[in-house]
Amino acid sequence: MMTPWITSVGARCSVGLSALQVGLGMRADLVEPRSCALKNGRDEAVGMCRVGGLGRDVFGYKRLLALAAPALREALRPVVPSENERWPLLLALPDAQRPDHEPHYRSMATALANEHGQLLDAKGSQVVAQGHAGGVEVLQRASELLLAGADGVVVGGVDSFYHPEVVRWLDEAYRLHALHIDDGFVPGEAAAFLVLRTQRQKGTHARVIQSALQDEAAMLDEEQPMIAAAMTALFRDTQGSAARWVMTDVNNEHQRRREWRFVSFRHDLGAAQVQRLPEKVGDVGAASVPLMAATAFCWWSLGCAPASKVWLSSSSDGAKRGVAVLEQVTP
Repeated sequence: MMTPWITSVGARCSVGLSALQVGLGMRADLVEPRSCALKNGRDEAVGMCRVGGLGRDVFGYKRLLALAAPALREALRPVVPSENERWPLLLALPDAQRPDHEPHYRSMATALANEHGQLLDAKGSQVVAQGHAGGVEVLQRASELLLAGADGVVVGGVDSFYHPEVVRWLDEAYRLHALHIDDGFVPGEAAAFLVLRTQRQKGTHARVIQSALQDEAAMLDEEQPMIAAAMTALFRDTQGSAARWVMTDVNNEHQRRREWRFVSFRHDLGAAQVQRLPEKVGDVGAASVPLMAATAFCWWSLGCAPASKVWLSSSSDGAKRGVAVLEQVTP
C-alpha cells in the first residue's frame, strides 16, 4: 500500500491567510462570525466566517478561485521543480447539486494548474464535486496515482457558502444558525492544499496512512434508519489502534450530531480529544478535510499537536462518508 508523504501545505480561512496563521488561529480559538451583506428571508443579516480581503460582490467561481490561488501558491512555494516533473492537481469542490454550481467549476483545477505550468499538469488535473467528503476522495485518488508511478500529486479543496443562492437555499431549509433555529450552522469559506510525494522530503511532518470512503445506505433508502453504519465501519485505521485525536466536520445540525453520537459510542471516543472544525472556522464544506490535514501538519511542525496520529472524518450532505488517518513524521 502506498503511504503518501505530506511535504508542504497551504491554507487560508477566516482565522488566517496562511497555513501557519490558520493553525495558530484555530489553536487560539479566534473564530468570530460576523454579519455579512447577504440576508435571510426575514431580512436579517446572515452571520458567516469569511476570509478578509475578498469583495462583498464576488461570488461563485471568481470567489473560489480567489480563495484557492494563494493557498496553492503557498503549498508549492517550497517545491523545487524538476525539468521532467509535472504533477496532477486534484481539487475537491462543492456538491454539483448545490445551487451555486457553475459549468466553470469543472475547469477550475485546470485553470489553477495552468498558473503553475512549470510544475503542475493541467491535462491530468481533476475536480471532485462531492462536497465535504470530496476531501477524502482526492486523497484516495492521489494514493492511487502515486502507486501507479506519479512522482507527486497536489490535492486540495475550496468552498464558500458566501453566495446569495446558497444562503436562500440554506435559509429555506432552516439550516442557518439563528435565534429561532436550534440546530443551524454558521457558514464559512476556506481553501487548503497538500503536496504529496512518494518519498520523504525535507520539511515533511506527516504522512497519510489511510483514506477510505463509503455510502451511508440510510441516505439512499428512506426505509432504513440512520445508525451511522458507514462512518462506524470507516472509523478505524489499518493498524487497529484506538483514536486519541479526532478532527471532524460535524456541524450543529441535528442529523450530523446524531450520526456522530453513534460513532462516538461504538468507538469509545470518550477519552479522545475531538475537535469540530465548524466550531473553529465555520462550516467550510469541500475544504474541510484538506484544511484539517493542513492544520494537523502545522501543529506537528510546531510541536503543539495533542497526539501523533489524527483521524479526519467527513460527511457530505448526501450519502458520501469518508475518513482519513494521518500520522506524524518525526525527524
